[in-house]
Amino acid sequence: MAELLFNIYIILLIRWRQCCRTIVQLGIFYLAILLVLCLLVFAVVYEKSKQMEYAALISGFWVFIVAAIHAKRTDKRFLKINMKFDRLICSVEYFLLSIPLAACLLLNWQWLFAISLIFCVLGIGFIKINRRTQRKTLNTRLQQQIPSGMYELKAGVRQYLFILIIVWTLGLLCAAFFVAAIPVAMFIIGLLMFDFYKTNESWQMLLSYQKNAGKLLLYKIREHCIFYAVINLPLVILFVIFHFELWYISVAVFVILLSIHIYCIVLKYAFYSHSRSSVNPILAATGILIGLIPFLTPLLWLFSGYLFLKAQTNLKPYLNDYN
Repeated sequence: MAELLFNIYIILLIRWRQCCRTIVQLGIFYLAILLVLCLLVFAVVYEKSKQMEYAALISGFWVFIVAAIHAKRTDKRFLKINMKFDRLICSVEYFLLSIPLAACLLLNWQWLFAISLIFCVLGIGFIKINRRTQRKTLNTRLQQQIPSGMYELKAGVRQYLFILIIVWTLGLLCAAFFVAAIPVAMFIIGLLMFDFYKTNESWQMLLSYQKNAGKLLLYKIREHCIFYAVINLPLVILFVIFHFELWYISVAVFVILLSIHIYCIVLKYAFYSHSRSSVNPILAATGILIGLIPFLTPLLWLFSGYLFLKAQTNLKPYLNDYN
């Protein structure tokens, strides 16, 4: 008996070491991908920030990102209770995150934007921005046009309605003056829509569609594509009108972001489980990183096709009555 228990212990120890080694390897792999992507982004930012109009857009976009992060933080109450200088801690964190961008601006002699950026991110930490615990129920005309079955879109629009309106409107108003206005607006809108499909619904809601697995997936993808096109096509058309020689930029942004959205949809149902509340964040982040590298977008299409077939198989036990 003692020998048997010792053998079991050795087997478990070996497997534990293998699991730890695998986790470390995956962590290094994703860290390397993230590092390469960050270097590419900063290289583009450094090159584009040489021009004043791009420096203004980049600075404004980063301030918006920091403000959104500050608004969605869930640890502000924890910091307030346990830390004496909780707002100062937030400001220092945002300042450290902004150092690479400020350095790019300073290297290109964009002193005004660099100083403005630093003051803005420092000030954001002292502003009290909290999400309301009880949101006002909105039922705008935009939400009324969304099919009742696309509750992800309805919930997402309700959560980000005002941000979507502001970004979309600014993209239209600035289209004639800044080349990057519409691509940046489309990117922000697409970034917000990634969040729509991060949570799993209950299996009872799947049954309410009265469709088999294949028809349900095609319905989700079709309705999302229609909604995404309705939101973004005016921006694409306006960009083509004002910057016809660069028409391919808006089309590429449209196709890349829509491809990532479809990947997020099929990923959600490929690993759907009624006992799991959210989508695997590592797989979602991997698909987003691959999609954001333009020459790897076809690879994302292959992954999406594989996940579509896997999602059909995964949903069949839940939708057996409609197969």
